[in-house]
Amino acid sequence: MNMKSARLLLTLFIVIGVVSCSSISSVRVAYQYDPGAEFTSFRSYDWFPVPRNNARYALIVKQIKGAMDRQLAAEGFEMMPGDPQLLIALHGGIQARLDYNEWEYIHETYEAYAETRRLDFMKYTDDMLIFDFIDAKTGQLIYRATVTAFISIEPSPEEIEDKINEAVRQVVDKFRQISFSVSSGDEARN
Repeated sequence: MNMKSARLLLTLFIVIGVVSCSSISSVRVAYQYDPGAEFTSFRSYDWFPVPRNNARYALIVKQIKGAMDRQLAAEGFEMMPGDPQLLIALHGGIQARLDYNEWEYIHETYEAYAETRRLDFMKYTDDMLIFDFIDAKTGQLIYRATVTAFISIEPSPEEIEDKINEAVRQVVDKFRQISFSVSSGDEARN
């Protein structure tokens, strides 16, 4: 193998490694919404009360709410305790997971077939957040975003903060896109 081929092969392995790692640590957002809701009429919000009986996640909840408050403020929403147009409810769960890949190699020899197996195990957590946006006047759910993030078993504070910020950014981006598409559809019908 010449030097040029070796460099090309090394570059290919690095790219595959980076893509694999980025997909493992990704944040995914799925959403549903009420197409009949007047999304453009909502400009204020408050948080639906979270039960205080679980102090274990108090810091994470505070980080999530802080990230959402900043993102919504950047979109022109105002936090209005007592008289909001939207209530945002936060639900979540964390589950430890174990995944594995099985590799099987079969080598043909003159005498017999040799079979080698290798198992690669990976521990991670499957963290899920659900954001419900509720019309405060009617009590109707108008938007639900379900966020799934794959985080290492012992994440650093920076990794947690990055995942929270990315998740919240995607949730608000989807809400903004829905608001725009619903209002554009309304204008097209008028």
